[in-house]
Amino acid sequence: MSNLFKINKLCRLCKSSKLSKIVSIGDSPISEKYSEKKDKEKKQQLVPLDLYLCNDCFHVQLIHVVNPDYLWSNFTFKTSRNKKIENHYEDYVNDLFNFSKKEKKNFILDIGSNDGTLLKLFKDKKIKKVLGIDPAKNVAEEANKNGIQTLVGYMNKENSEKIKLEHGLADIITANNVYAHVNDMDEITKAIKNILKPNGLFVFEVSYLLDVINKKLLGTIFHEHLSYHSVKPLINFFERMNMEIINIHRNDLQGGSIVCYVQHSDGPYTPTENLKKIIELENNSKLNKKETFVKFSDELKSLKRKINDQLEKLIKDKKKISGFGSARSATTLIKYLDISSKINFIVDDNKDKHNKFTPGDGIEVLPTEMIYKNKQDYVIVFAWEHTKKIISNHKKFIESGGKFISLFPDFRIIDQIK
Repeated sequence: MSNLFKINKLCRLCKSSKLSKIVSIGDSPISEKYSEKKDKEKKQQLVPLDLYLCNDCFHVQLIHVVNPDYLWSNFTFKTSRNKKIENHYEDYVNDLFNFSKKEKKNFILDIGSNDGTLLKLFKDKKIKKVLGIDPAKNVAEEANKNGIQTLVGYMNKENSEKIKLEHGLADIITANNVYAHVNDMDEITKAIKNILKPNGLFVFEVSYLLDVINKKLLGTIFHEHLSYHSVKPLINFFERMNMEIINIHRNDLQGGSIVCYVQHSDGPYTPTENLKKIIELENNSKLNKKETFVKFSDELKSLKRKINDQLEKLIKDKKKISGFGSARSATTLIKYLDISSKINFIVDDNKDKHNKFTPGDGIEVLPTEMIYKNKQDYVIVFAWEHTKKIISNHKKFIESGGKFISLFPDFRIIDQIK
């Protein structure tokens, strides 16, 4: 399609033009765009997937921005399918209520609300009004059917004014895994500021750059994730918006995430010790040094060599190899590691993906039982965040002689159950 992507020439957070490429993933298919059998041979346009560092504020980002209307069409991810996220959201809500217990909460808005899983938890807390907004029409419709009022669209000035007119100002605004996806950070933040009460809280969660680097989380890099956030660039960004980060929680979601609490600059909350500790951690971790990212890039290249050497030996020994988990990360992993020709098929628990073909590489996605029926010898876990659960659920595969290959945080062959 024409106008599939555009190129940003300025930093998403500070507007500097001093951007340097630090990690080259290369041209990659766009995840989530599965093909039917009849369209399998159609060539899909590739979009560069390279990481750039701002040399002024040290924010890490993609500069190639896929058209969001295309990116979010026919979106298959639903929060309610992921029990780990559901459990995490229960802790998230409790932490938020404990932190803000002195402030009244009558209206909560969730941006990128997906199927309404988070808002349902707020509703269960007897919050008078909850409202979601999400650009993916199919999941927003599902949320509305389940009794969670959800608007279809992006959080921008126009929708901000509409919400303010129809619903008033929000006590709490949440946005989880949204700030990584947004190209125009100024626009969404101004829209949020416009409808946040003077004593309100804006709470957002994003994958944490320090964990991406330390754990070599190649699987978190894809076109939806335009930004790879660390705290110090965000502090400067919110200061420019006349807002202030006051608290941070770290967790292990997506391999490592941060939950940030933000208020208006003249808000009622005092910055916490958590915030001070994470700033000190980032200073010690050299997230503002290019050599940190050179090392990260070299480690990814090493992983690529290791897995290709291993797979070539297995193929030479006539071993059957498939993958587990047609997750968004799988698209990046298969492309960067250059292993599509070495994989027979991918299995996935999501029935919506069965008998379809992966973006770009055209690998067929089949039901999970096919690793047994087709007697696979090795299965590469692409849904890396769920490695333990997958292996636990498929002890039978190992007991029958099969082996799993885990990529993160280290390359491992798993041939026994601990």
